Amino acid sequence: MATIVNKPGKDRHQARPLRVAMVHYRDAAESGGSLRVGETIANHLDPDRVAAEMVFAYGEPGTVAKHARVPCHYLKARSPKDFSAWLRTRALFRELRPDIVHFQDAVVWLRAALLPSSYRKIVHVHGRYEKSSSNAKGQSHPFRASRLFHAYLKLTDAQVCISASARQSLLDLGWISSERSSVIYNAIDLARLEVTADKSEARTTLGLPRDAKLLGIVCRLVKEKGCADLLSIVARLPARWHGVICGEGPERRRLQE
Repeated sequence: MATIVNKPGKDRHQARPLRVAMVHYRDAAESGGSLRVGETIANHLDPDRVAAEMVFAYGEPGTVAKHARVPCHYLKARSPKDFSAWLRTRALFRELRPDIVHFQDAVVWLRAALLPSSYRKIVHVHGRYEKSSSNAKGQSHPFRASRLFHAYLKLTDAQVCISASARQSLLDLGWISSERSSVIYNAIDLARLEVTADKSEARTTLGLPRDAKLLGIVCRLVKEKGCADLLSIVARLPARWHGVICGEGPERRRLQE
């Protein structure tokens, strides 16, 4: 990633890191994969080239703040109509003076609060958007191509899509251009996946029989992820099979019941 070069002095050029503000909804696991994507990017940028800071629209410091290698800011908005949060947003960004505002989450009101500004805006597209609001089973599509999202995209300078199909869906709609959009696949922080316990120890900790067959899923606990389908499958398998669901989200209590 390039640096921005200040006006040269008499003897040499002086360079400063590119300043990037990364916008998220909240610092909480139920925010989903977009939070992990932003966290991984922010914590692995070269600080000599990119000075990243994370901005959370809602809530208090959480897990990301505990492990962040970059500064985190919390606007603590109560709702999109909390206009005091709009004022706090403008004051914070005047202080940060970012070269780029990277919207990991499409926080529409925060984008609106920055309308008078000249910051370059990038939006991360985390899924394939569809015009149809429901699928064959009548379930709502998690990435619906709404008019509001269309208007939001028009107010951004570039789009980063997590897959070729996510980018192509927006190109087919005519909502983005090929010149200002790109595909960058999600990164994985391998160090966080390092095994810290052996199989038997892990099963004992989780209360799982040592000889059980496990069918697992790791995800945000929302309807779209298919956790209920996993339970339905396990119920039809022989008794030696156990289902293991790892995650947080609004569906946790219903799944436990």
